[in-house]
Amino acid sequence: MPHKIFISTLVLALVSHLLPAQVAKDSTTQFDPNNPTHLIVEYEEASQALLDIKNQLRTGFDIEPIKLAYNNLQSRLDIYQRIGEINLNDASLSRMSDLISIFQRQLSIIEGWQTTLVETTKQLSNFKIELYTHKERLTLEQSDFSEIQQQYYQARHIPLLNQADSLNELVEEQLEDVLELEYKISQDHARLYNSIQVLKASVAQYWDNLMQAETVEWQISEQDLMKHAGNTMSNTSWRILDFYKVNIDRSLLLFLILAGTYFLLTKLRQIDQKKPETQQEPSLYEYPVASSLLLAGMLFSVIFPPTTSLMYDFALLASYVPFLFILKYRLPQSFRSYLIFFFFLLMLKVNGIFTGTSGYSALLNILCGVAFLYTIYSHALRKHFKIRWKWVKAINWLLITIIMVGILSTLLQRVRLGAILINGTGETIALGFILFYFANWSDHFINYLKQAPRFRNLAKNR
Repeated sequence: MPHKIFISTLVLALVSHLLPAQVAKDSTTQFDPNNPTHLIVEYEEASQALLDIKNQLRTGFDIEPIKLAYNNLQSRLDIYQRIGEINLNDASLSRMSDLISIFQRQLSIIEGWQTTLVETTKQLSNFKIELYTHKERLTLEQSDFSEIQQQYYQARHIPLLNQADSLNELVEEQLEDVLELEYKISQDHARLYNSIQVLKASVAQYWDNLMQAETVEWQISEQDLMKHAGNTMSNTSWRILDFYKVNIDRSLLLFLILAGTYFLLTKLRQIDQKKPETQQEPSLYEYPVASSLLLAGMLFSVIFPPTTSLMYDFALLASYVPFLFILKYRLPQSFRSYLIFFFFLLMLKVNGIFTGTSGYSALLNILCGVAFLYTIYSHALRKHFKIRWKWVKAINWLLITIIMVGILSTLLQRVRLGAILINGTGETIALGFILFYFANWSDHFINYLKQAPRFRNLAKNR
């Protein structure tokens, strides 16, 4: 096999390069085999050296964790490669950027393994050199030995030589395992690096073609649509579950925050309900489950490491669901407009189902833009929470302008440009709504603390 030839050649080249220099260095030592003291000293030194090598081989060169992690990584990479096996000309910008982000993280992990394996290879090669040197010095001509020296040599040196041979075989086995694993990892490193370069080139081409008119295609078979939709949903679900599985410790932390928030809100309700009705603040704890989920979703980007746009989209949409639940009861007269907004934002996020059908994507962009304009014009949330910040009006007009440019770009067949503008605006609006709610909740919470006896006393003491 090619990799076996590669391993053998590398081992021979490495050892043949280092052995002569090391042996030449050791040959300068004045050693007299006919001197009994030198015989004993050589045995003791070689015995201790072999014992050290044996102990290090037993404890310091376990590459099984890397093998296990590599196998797990390889299985995930194979799935991501299949997910990425699409026509890159039709792939969305977020999809290509996600794959680049995923592959770059895996590439850094592989490079860390390569560093470890290179160091392991060096150490094992040094062991081979050391064993070779001691075998050379232990192997002596016995013709001039006295009877006592021969007995000592047979009793001490010969078993030590056999032990050195056994250790040398063990070192060679481990060295071959390390080099074979290193070869496999280097193959995946090259594959990942090439995939990243291809994706980066596709992203660059995407931006170069952003202002160019596209040919709008309306033809699509129902069978192809359902097949593509099924694959997209399956791949998306796998990626979300795999993310939480890989980050199981952070997922547990998020769950603990969610449970802790729910406990605090229910405790707050119990305390507050003991007060006179005029002093109660029910808006703080009316919906403990929804509020806890909303806070957990907003903390996603703080708790988890930088990740793909898919996970950020998932966190945003997941946060908006409990927000809608709260609005249904607190703002029933305008709930429908925010539900319509969420529906079109969700449709925009799953627009990957229509990959390659720019006609449907263009129509969806326009409908989403109109729905977003309708939601902004309503001002229901800002009026309900009595938010009169002047900069909010300025941001509203900025968002309206961006949406209008996005709709106009789509009508002029710049579908990609329109999708970027309208999608970004939709995310901003959704996040703005949630921040409005948190700002209002924070005001109520601060007022609640001001009324608490403990904080009133603290203020007086100051």
